[in-house]
Amino acid sequence: MAGAGRMTPEPLRLASRDLMVGVLPAKGSDIVEIIDQRTGVDLMFRTPWAAWDTPSPAAWDSRSRWLSTYRGGWQVLCPNAGPERAVNGALWGFHGEASVVPWQIVHAAETEVVLQTCLHTAPVSLRRHLSVDGAVLSVLEEVTNLSDREREVMWVHHPAFGAPLVAEGARLYTSARTLVADADAPGTVLAPDSVHTWPLVSGADGRTLDLSVLPGPASHREIFGCLTDFERPYLAVVNPELDLAVTVSWDAKVFPHAWLWQEFCATEDYPWFRRAYALAVEPASTMPGTGTVAGLRRGEPLRLAPHETRSAHLTMTVSSAEGAVSQSRQRGSAAAGEIPVSDQ
Repeated sequence: MAGAGRMTPEPLRLASRDLMVGVLPAKGSDIVEIIDQRTGVDLMFRTPWAAWDTPSPAAWDSRSRWLSTYRGGWQVLCPNAGPERAVNGALWGFHGEASVVPWQIVHAAETEVVLQTCLHTAPVSLRRHLSVDGAVLSVLEEVTNLSDREREVMWVHHPAFGAPLVAEGARLYTSARTLVADADAPGTVLAPDSVHTWPLVSGADGRTLDLSVLPGPASHREIFGCLTDFERPYLAVVNPELDLAVTVSWDAKVFPHAWLWQEFCATEDYPWFRRAYALAVEPASTMPGTGTVAGLRRGEPLRLAPHETRSAHLTMTVSSAEGAVSQSRQRGSAAAGEIPVSDQ
């Protein structure tokens, strides 16, 4: 994308003996890299145009503008997630204002940073404390309603993982019991609005598929849906070949769902042109879409009372694959082969 914009500035970096975490305060306080010091592996997905930070001059709407500066990594989406929509006289752009505006650095040190921002398209402020301690990244976040009336928002975390952690034969574990396929863009495997018991799903062609086993780029598989019906919500991506695992756990009261996005070199058109090999499981306040399916209301917003502050805590733990399974068995809180949940 030569000529599309200026080079992205170097991220602010947090470091422990086990992790290196890069954050971009100037753009959404995105977590753009999480490097495991033991293996040197960056866990996060990176787009082909990750070096540029200004929207493409060819961008024609908020989605194309957002994607043209999306470099991968981990975003917070608020007050909107998904397609743009008009709310209270403002246009809430694709994936929300919080993921694109600058955040102010309140405090920064070697192992932690505190950032905050106030939104223009909604009377909402956000504050987040990122810290690393050994092999654990902690995200403590607050969303505050600055107005004197109830406000509705969407609040979604968007961590996208990529190669080499994501690879053929790697596994995706989660405590979700149910997967609901998206109504409009379910991908290449699932029927729209279909409901499945995780991880075995019935494809649109009638065949059974285990979505916990990740295929390679040649699979050209795409899936978009929502994981729900969690027991102690978590996700884990485990790569036995690298002896590497990453586990994310979160607050179920704020994030009862998790959007599931698998883009395994499937999309032939803009923006991926079969160049993206990515996996995201996104803790979410809200199911994507509209309407009702399986007794669940899509698009149900998070409601904030006047001047209310809502907080949430997410943790990411990096470990060896063998160590993660061993720890799970020692706890005795999960079936053999499942991945442990970090204590909140």
